[in-house]
Amino acid sequence: MASTPPRRVDVTRDGSLVLGSCHCVRCSVDITLRAAPGAWFRAELHLGDDLWISNLSLDAELWLVDLENPELRVRAPAGHRRLVVPFEFSEASFHVGGCAVSERLTLFGPEQTEQVRSMPCDESVSSIKRLRLGKGTIGAAVLDELCARTAETGRPASSIDIAEGLGHRGVALTAKGVDRHLDHLFRRCFPEDTSRARGWKRMALVSLVRRSRVAP
Repeated sequence: MASTPPRRVDVTRDGSLVLGSCHCVRCSVDITLRAAPGAWFRAELHLGDDLWISNLSLDAELWLVDLENPELRVRAPAGHRRLVVPFEFSEASFHVGGCAVSERLTLFGPEQTEQVRSMPCDESVSSIKRLRLGKGTIGAAVLDELCARTAETGRPASSIDIAEGLGHRGVALTAKGVDRHLDHLFRRCFPEDTSRARGWKRMALVSLVRRSRVAP
């Protein structure tokens, strides 16, 4: 489908607009999206305290992708109504049988001004607190570097990257040494679970460290 110049349509609070592939009077759309041959889709957006969307299509799924974190996405099946759009900055498109049938639409939802702060319970961080890893220990340095590197990419950091980061801190440790430290820490924190894949072990440690840093 050939590209067209971008256009902007604002929705007032407590207002709605209809978007779809057909511009006939019965469909009564406010925004007509270019569609693949034979495709028909229709949806309604409504803006209140949240932005929600109803998929009024017969066979087209509505996909929403978080443009700030593209790994996060939700799907609204045909006929699904009043789905709250969970992202402030997202991309919407219609799909039939997994095939994209519409041009993409960028949605700007209302900015969240109130943040809900969660506080982990003592039990959820007890295992790492029992280790008493003091600053300056190699175990603490390995965990710090694991968390820092993972935060940059959103994926479990590799032992090579962790060892490189430790070198910049003046801590000499090989990638195999990093593996041994992480395996030891995982066994100490989660003695009941030794069967998980390496990636999950590292993410489990990252999650545990993050919780311990905000726990009372």
